[in-house]
Amino acid sequence: QASAELRSGVWNRKKYMGTELYDKTIGIVGLGKIGKEVAIRCKAFGMRVIGYDPLISSELANKLGIEIVELNHLLRSSDIITIHVPLSPETKYFFDEEKFALCKKGVKIINAARGGIVSEKALLDALHSEKISAAALDVFEKEPPIFPNELITHPKVTVTPHIGASTEEAQEKVAIQIAEQIVEYYKNKKLIGAVNAVALEKEINDEIKPFVSLAEKLGSIQAQLTKSKLRKISITFSGMLLHNFRDTLTAALLKGLLSKLITANVNLINAQLLAEETGIIITEKIERENETFRNLFTVEFQTESDSHSFSGTIFGRSEIRIVKVDDFPVEINPSQYILIYYNIDQPGMLASVGKILAEENINIAGLSLGRKSKGSEAITIMNIDSNIDKKMHDKISALDGVFDVAFISL
Repeated sequence: QASAELRSGVWNRKKYMGTELYDKTIGIVGLGKIGKEVAIRCKAFGMRVIGYDPLISSELANKLGIEIVELNHLLRSSDIITIHVPLSPETKYFFDEEKFALCKKGVKIINAARGGIVSEKALLDALHSEKISAAALDVFEKEPPIFPNELITHPKVTVTPHIGASTEEAQEKVAIQIAEQIVEYYKNKKLIGAVNAVALEKEINDEIKPFVSLAEKLGSIQAQLTKSKLRKISITFSGMLLHNFRDTLTAALLKGLLSKLITANVNLINAQLLAEETGIIITEKIERENETFRNLFTVEFQTESDSHSFSGTIFGRSEIRIVKVDDFPVEINPSQYILIYYNIDQPGMLASVGKILAEENINIAGLSLGRKSKGSEAITIMNIDSNIDKKMHDKISALDGVFDVAFISL
């Protein structure tokens, strides 16, 4: 029948695309490898595809027929929302009561990324109120789920077991790929997909290992500071030691960055390729030696709305130090929990923040203050002993003279 209609020139596209999906708007949160594949399939069904991703460029998205929008616009416009972001402190309960309140009435939610990104309590409440008309879940906050489970038994929820890589078909495919890779190595001496290929190609000695760790931490810090799409990364290697390991250090930086921003498993082998897929421009510069430090690793991240720069080195044999942030001289060891904020350089600023931390019994383990001149803008970086929640973050941000507060978890 479709062929006959095509020949007669009265082709009814909507009829054969499926009335349930045709012309519907799907919002894809996270445009990594899986998110892009979902977009391609949705376009085939005649859907309008919009996406939110702080990493991917609009130019790259447009080539796939994806319209990049702000998150709130995606929530208000989507008939279906599908989630493809990693679970991290920043995305924990990313979809909560506030996010669902912004959504269209009757929206459908799909989460096959990670449990905990969607608040199950908020989702259940939204289903009861009919704000959400249906949900499809492959992942849960606790796996295996605890029974009885009202969400799983809800008539408007479809659930599937989180065993994608454990099916017979997936295991067979992996076995074939491994066999083919071994054959390729013995025939052509090519290592394909080996996670330890960098170590095989060039030994990472004890002298460079701390710099590799530094690079990965700087990438992770930037990922948690990113507020808009990342456009360009400029890396400067100062000192002969860093010159010899440029590829490894760049890969480590990208690994730290992308591990926080995409769902794919990022390692030193695939980090560069994954970065290229997002459209990020990476430039490298070599300097013989820095004026102050024998070896200095410097990176600048440029986004659509701002930029951040970091310089780091190693004290002694293995002590990692960040020695400059956004042209502010500092000295900080990037430990597990870090609080960063900018402030007006005036008396009482540190005491005000310290009081809020003390009230919540949070200890300051290390501190570095940086300023360019007396009374101007300054930066404060603290090592703290535990996590801070959104309530504390907002409390610190509300202080007069304090701005751009960020909490970093490494």
